[in-house]
Amino acid sequence: MSHEHERRWKEEQLRQILGRYGPPGASSVPLDWVDAGERLGHRARGSFRVGEAGALTLGLRSTRVDGSLADVRDCPAQSERFRALMTRVADVLETHGRAGVEQVGIWTCEETGMARVVVQVGSTSTRLPWKEPLRALTGGASVEVIVTGEEGEIDRWGPAWRVRVAPGVEVEAPLGSWLHATPRVARLLGRWVTQRLRGHARVLDLCCGLGTMTFRLAAQAEHVIAVDEDYHGCMALQRAATRAGMHIEVRPGRVGQALRKLRRELHDKPRPTAAVINPMRRPLGEGQLSELAALGVRHALYLGPSPVSAARDARVMAEMGFTITRAAGVNLHPATGQVMLALELSLHGSSGGA
Repeated sequence: MSHEHERRWKEEQLRQILGRYGPPGASSVPLDWVDAGERLGHRARGSFRVGEAGALTLGLRSTRVDGSLADVRDCPAQSERFRALMTRVADVLETHGRAGVEQVGIWTCEETGMARVVVQVGSTSTRLPWKEPLRALTGGASVEVIVTGEEGEIDRWGPAWRVRVAPGVEVEAPLGSWLHATPRVARLLGRWVTQRLRGHARVLDLCCGLGTMTFRLAAQAEHVIAVDEDYHGCMALQRAATRAGMHIEVRPGRVGQALRKLRRELHDKPRPTAAVINPMRRPLGEGQLSELAALGVRHALYLGPSPVSAARDARVMAEMGFTITRAAGVNLHPATGQVMLALELSLHGSSGGA
């Protein structure tokens, strides 16, 4: 499928989803397209199963006659650094055996030149001959290697992995914290978001992760409140903000609870007028979104990795008085069937400005 055909197909899918699951009229709103134009070498992170003889596999059946799983070291979607590290890890497992290994995760960051390898094992009772050779990967002082089991972390070697989440801002990413796999498209999405929230002095960043949007918002707003359930991720974001000299108020916890608490605390104080909402694949639902309008938010940007969940939450927000004014397809996973749905919503009677 050509790049243009992929775009048209994904845009049509998004309009159908908005028409079926979103509020009335959602399928006819203006639809932007956010895409870095990359077809090859764009993916910087991923997790893989470990097949026979140490081969790293996607877990999908290949076209091989024997039905075996396809090795992904030659996949053209991976960035050069990602593929090089993946090859080194696979070579270790092929040479020294895959005893106990169930899954391998690899994360790279082109801007910091650093990488992380996480090896998940199912049993620690067996001898693991690959551990020392894998540890040797940290010799260049740019690769962190972590071995985890059913009860948590077992071993960790090398420097703490840092990822650049915004210009001039690096975060030491805790194990398990979420990050985009395609950084260039994520940066373009950041521009799409910040352009639409210019003029808002106080902004909420809900489901903020490690601050991919938070720091961009803080560069143009007077006050940003970041909320996420990932406590360790929030603490890493807070430390990075302190190092960067940026005032960001970080609140670990569920969205609904954080909004209710904010409404009580800001009863007679200036409140946020805009919000970025970037959940995982499940919809937040009425329970967590119901406090937005009551808090004073009148301009929201919903970034939905699952278009269906985004459309369903948009229907909930429509019942609260919000209207979709613009949408965008965000091609975070080129040459696949996946696409993010970004929605701009304004409260009835609001111009969307500060």
